[in-house]
Amino acid sequence: MTKQDQLKISKQIMREDATMLNKLANNTMKNTEQVAKIFDLPEFKLSPNGRDLKRLIYRYYGIIENNIPNICNKSIIDIGFHDGRWSYAAALSGAKKIQGIEINNLCIDSGSDKLITGLGAELKIYHDDIINVIDDIEPADTLLCLGFLYHTFDVVEILRRMAKKINFLILDTQIPNLPNMQNQNILKNRPEFKKVELLTNTKTKYVSEPTLPALYTILDHCGFTNIQLYDYSQNKNTAEIGKDKDSKVGDYTNGRRVTITAQIEN
Repeated sequence: MTKQDQLKISKQIMREDATMLNKLANNTMKNTEQVAKIFDLPEFKLSPNGRDLKRLIYRYYGIIENNIPNICNKSIIDIGFHDGRWSYAAALSGAKKIQGIEINNLCIDSGSDKLITGLGAELKIYHDDIINVIDDIEPADTLLCLGFLYHTFDVVEILRRMAKKINFLILDTQIPNLPNMQNQNILKNRPEFKKVELLTNTKTKYVSEPTLPALYTILDHCGFTNIQLYDYSQNKNTAEIGKDKDSKVGDYTNGRRVTITAQIEN
């Protein structure tokens, strides 16, 4: 199957006409088979988790489906664009303009840019570290910050500066299992820092991984309000996937990873 054929199928599934967009805007629930077709494309096969459709379906409901009103006909900033899978899902859900930030060459070259622009969404990719380009990013309606925060030490600075550019935040990140740690110590204590290998070279750096209470405190400090933790157990589709031992969503079901939304009061 050619990329053109894949794109045609994707359009038929999710964005065939104005009626479908209206359904998306009204947060109409889609079944898991429809969601699977969004991610089951060769452009989205870069990582092991990228090949696990059940995990991607599970995350879709919390990240995209739960936030359609803040995606459809909105402008999006996608920090950690990766291979473009979530920007593509946003474009299928009616996003009109997307700015992606990604430092990794392999991700940039995945080919998803053609899928996204083929849906009519305007796309601009910043191939750099977010800290280097944050001032160049245009204001937008919604920020996607998915699987990124635990790759940086500059959590507070990035969220504080991005809060000035957006109205709504969709945040998906892993958190440490340290229930006894106090908020005020979260950015100082050594257990919160770990060394990781950078995607682009062999150097190491320190990254910050706030606990959930600390993350709430940081968001509040940066000016975010109406902070909401998505409950995957309340959605029948994700609840069913969560019971499947082979679904690779244990980090969500055991509280090691969370999906949060928040907004900026203008």
